[in-house]
Amino acid sequence: MKNPADNTEIEALIKKIVTETVLNLKIAGLMNNNRNTAIEKTEYLLNNYNEFKKGYTESGISKKYIEIIENAIKEIKTDEYFDIIPMRYFEKQSREKVAEHFDVSVTTITRHQRELIERLSVLIF
Repeated sequence: MKNPADNTEIEALIKKIVTETVLNLKIAGLMNNNRNTAIEKTEYLLNNYNEFKKGYTESGISKKYIEIIENAIKEIKTDEYFDIIPMRYFEKQSREKVAEHFDVSVTTITRHQRELIERLSVLIF
């Protein structure tokens, strides 16, 4: 039989972790009274990925975001249009340039980019 004090300690630890996580998300602008959609938040993370990496610290919030982003990206890496993500968000290339790379229309790139972001947002949030 478990000691009731053990449950109290576990509950206190869970509450502390949840509170810290919510605070970190609010500070980063990723949790603002549900004003931003998961897709908008995902694009924010991708657009700022290089900055997070520059400010990388072992105990900092950037490390968490880098890990979250990289784990989600691994999940979609086999997609035929995966290269849209690094080209658009990390290399800041235009849709036109990306369309040339894939030899497809800008509309096709826009559609696949949206689909990839939707998949990433489910994995991240």
